[in-house]
Amino acid sequence: MNATTTCPTCGRRHRLRRAMPPAPLPLFAWAARHPRPPAMGARLLLHADMLDAEGEPRACIAIPGQRVPLAYPNLAAALSALRAMEAAHATR
Repeated sequence: MNATTTCPTCGRRHRLRRAMPPAPLPLFAWAARHPRPPAMGARLLLHADMLDAEGEPRACIAIPGQRVPLAYPNLAAALSALRAMEAAHATR
C-alpha cells in the first residue's frame, strides 16, 4: 500500500513518513530479559607450583571471583572445606 497525503497548503502529494522504531530498552530492562548463565562453582585444584613439605602438589580450591585459590595442607582438608562450602551454598 502506497500511503500518500495531499498538502493543504500547496496541494502536492507527499508520502507519509515511516514510523519511528521503538526506543531502545534501558540497560537494566535489557539485562532482566537476558539472564546470566549460572556461575561455575568452586573447583578443586592441585597446584604443582605450590609444593608441600614432602614435595607434593598442594590441594587448592579455586573460587570464582577470587584471584588467588585457597590452599590447604592436604587433599582431605580441601575436600571437607569444599563440601562445607557447597552445603552452605545449597541452604541459601
